[in-house]
Amino acid sequence: MNDLNRIVEQQRALVFARSNLYFLTAMLLVVGIGDILISGSWFYFALTALALVSFLAYLGLLGRLPLVPATLGLFCILELLVAAAVYNAGGVMTGAATLFSALILGIGLVLTERRSILIITFISILVYLILSLLQFSNVLVPPQPGPLLNEQSTGYKLFSTVLQTALIGLVGAVTGSVASSMQQRAQALEQARSQANEHAKAAEQLATQLNEKVEALRITEETLRRTVDILSVPALPLVEGALAMPLIGYIDEERAGRLTSFLLKAIYERRARLALVDLTAIEATDVLPAMLARMARGARLLGAELVVAGLQPAVARLLISEVGDRLAIQTFQTLEQAIDYALSQRALA
Repeated sequence: MNDLNRIVEQQRALVFARSNLYFLTAMLLVVGIGDILISGSWFYFALTALALVSFLAYLGLLGRLPLVPATLGLFCILELLVAAAVYNAGGVMTGAATLFSALILGIGLVLTERRSILIITFISILVYLILSLLQFSNVLVPPQPGPLLNEQSTGYKLFSTVLQTALIGLVGAVTGSVASSMQQRAQALEQARSQANEHAKAAEQLATQLNEKVEALRITEETLRRTVDILSVPALPLVEGALAMPLIGYIDEERAGRLTSFLLKAIYERRARLALVDLTAIEATDVLPAMLARMARGARLLGAELVVAGLQPAVARLLISEVGDRLAIQTFQTLEQAIDYALSQRALA
């Protein structure tokens, strides 16, 4: 039996025991004391007190002993008390099957194994038949025999015994069938829960693996981006005092900052008076106007002129929308035209 079923049965046992404690306490106060005051008999008071003590002991043993043996032990004690109550009430002809059946139903709420319910049903039938045999043979005569026990024929007594025995067996069979169905459903739920846990663990492992792969891809992407940045921004010397920087690929805010820093550093280190930036192979993005503006201002501060080649229509529209005509940059459609301009500026120098 799995842990979930064990916990559920333990909770059912606690509910069963506590509810019977409340019921027996009420019986002790009402029936037991009432019987003492009315008839002077202490029988029902003692019977109820014994049942109450049995349930208290059962509650104390729950968790210390296995559930099935503890519950079967309680059942045997209650079975004897029921037999004593039937005997004192007038014998087996006074609806004894009802009490035995009620006990089977109560215990069946705790023990959901069909085998256990069959055992308690067999014990109930055996106790009922033994009690019937003892009473019909006048070995055990109730203190106040019921009228049915004394007046009816042997055939009727036999028929009543068979009928009540069948009733006890039917109650036990139905209880066992319901308990078996409940146990199968509980096992199915537990299996579904286990499968769900396995799927959740598998999904968690898959998510972890995916996160690791995503992180590895991110690191690889970052490494490739840095490599591309290094390879795609060579500051190529054109002539003395002039350098060219061809750009390729996609430019975001982070890369734009690195390109600007790289260009200004190259201008400073090579004492360049003209810096040519080729935009032929880049994609138009919103960061280009701000990047070109920073490059132009930085170049002027370093005493150099910024020249842009390969300016695409989309980039030109971005420049107009962002900075208008305030950006004084010399632009050319092709790299060849920009190189010719750089050479002419060198000749003039």
